[in-house]
Amino acid sequence: MVSPIVGLLITLVMLVGLGGIGRMRERQHLENLAEREKRVTAVLVLDTAAPPLGLDPVHGELVIGNAVIGTDYLKQFFARWRNLFGGEMKAYQKVLSRARREAQLRMVEDAYDRGARAVVNVRYETSQIAARSAAPEVLCYGTLVR
Repeated sequence: MVSPIVGLLITLVMLVGLGGIGRMRERQHLENLAEREKRVTAVLVLDTAAPPLGLDPVHGELVIGNAVIGTDYLKQFFARWRNLFGGEMKAYQKVLSRARREAQLRMVEDAYDRGARAVVNVRYETSQIAARSAAPEVLCYGTLVR
């Protein structure tokens, strides 16, 4: 039989270990996003319905990017505590920001590969994968113009 103190220590070590792994993966993901964004900087991304002058709006095509980004257990643990007392949940904001950025980048990469000069009328939709999950899904879509 494991004493309560040993059980608590094991839980804390696991939370810190998993949190460290999660932080490392988050840093790797952000570096990967920055690297991939450099490749597609030539594609304009606009939320306006009309394309800028000189681009052909007649041959627009739908482009979509989506992403589901989960969070690590340490962030979930602290976010649940924050939820008890209220306040801003910065850990979840970071996850949602990464998901938004990844979804938009996937959309822009698809547009770039199809020869786009811009993506106009860009919109975002969000949903949560499961009721108790900290994994938001972000869908980003727009109209590709050449």
